[in-house]
Amino acid sequence: MARPRAAVIDGDDRLWVVDFTARVQAFDLDGKQLKRAWQTPDYRKGRPSGLSLDRERRLVVADSHYHQFIIYDADGNEIWRQGPNAYPTPSRIHSMDIGTAVAMDNCGAEVDYD
Repeated sequence: MARPRAAVIDGDDRLWVVDFTARVQAFDLDGKQLKRAWQTPDYRKGRPSGLSLDRERRLVVADSHYHQFIIYDADGNEIWRQGPNAYPTPSRIHSMDIGTAVAMDNCGAEVDYD
């Protein structure tokens, strides 16, 4: 792993990490790498800077360099994307009540998504 940038632990005790090479990788809590890894679609301008889980426990990658959020399932399949250029500096997704979530960026913007 090259310079981790963000991490999150999911409900199945997997540690998800995105690193400086834009790789998203999963580890068990003992540090053993699981067979789940992929790279974000484009990273020439910069690498993702945030990870979180949405209300359905899918992995949300916040890419501040491309101003977008990308949601993946646990196998690395892209489920949803808003961007590029949708947010000034996206950082995370907060799941609020059932059926409600808010996308946050470092400038304080909030946008609901489904």
